[in-house]
Amino acid sequence: RVPLLRRVRSPRLPTYAEAQASAVQHLPGFLSEDDLAAIHRLAARVRQRQGTAGNWSHTVERLHREGGRTVFVNHHLADELPGLYARMLRAAHDADRHLWGGELLARRHGLALRSAEYHVVIGDGGGPMDAHADHGSLVTFDFMLSDTAEFEGGAFQTAEPGGEVTTHSFERGDALVFQSHKQHGVAALTGRSSRRNIMVCELWEGLPRRCMRRCDQPWLPCYCRPDFTEYHRTVRGVAKASPGTSARLDPKYRCERDGLSDIERLRVNGLAYHARQRAEREAAERE
Repeated sequence: RVPLLRRVRSPRLPTYAEAQASAVQHLPGFLSEDDLAAIHRLAARVRQRQGTAGNWSHTVERLHREGGRTVFVNHHLADELPGLYARMLRAAHDADRHLWGGELLARRHGLALRSAEYHVVIGDGGGPMDAHADHGSLVTFDFMLSDTAEFEGGAFQTAEPGGEVTTHSFERGDALVFQSHKQHGVAALTGRSSRRNIMVCELWEGLPRRCMRRCDQPWLPCYCRPDFTEYHRTVRGVAKASPGTSARLDPKYRCERDGLSDIERLRVNGLAYHARQRAEREAAERE
């Protein structure tokens, strides 16, 4: 067992050079028609539950690029589409074994969903995403939800060793699985009527968070900004922060979902995780 402090200080992330040299797994037709319909319904439900905060992009650049049409589905994906989430975990381990030498996900304390972002980009010139890496995550999934006839441009590309760029085939229902630290990007859309709809999911070594944004804290108590999370301050007489503000957080705010503070949730999640691990070990020993 790896002590918590060591996991915080030394998260065992691959170097960018290692990730750059890794292959991308293309899974044609990973999503069935039922999967696609379920994802769209889930995003609509989450948007309705979360209101403005749920589709408010948490960076100015993304807000400008997408017009605020990002829905942070996040933990709702694992909670409400467990079959799809289980297939994602299997696909991540398969890619690690067959493409990445089995080292990326070996001996991890826990592999959990960090974020699941449902993106809709519309219009001529929309959606350019310069080459970047999903720092802090291990495996990224990109799912194509649109028919490629619905947009022009918008090619998914990865940077390769030596400065080369690879453009990947990416059709409706396909999944692209790659190491999160591998540089990747999306070309701009062309054509005024273009509409590109994808879902991007990241797996990390950490706790499954319940934020309404892409959380940055895998193990310690998470204090995401209240305008992007399910957690709200409970200080008497102080209004909730508005999107775009940086109001100081009160450490006593509690989750509206179940009344737990984040420190209490950390303990509950940790105990549940260790119980699952123990059950899995005992089941393996019986086999």
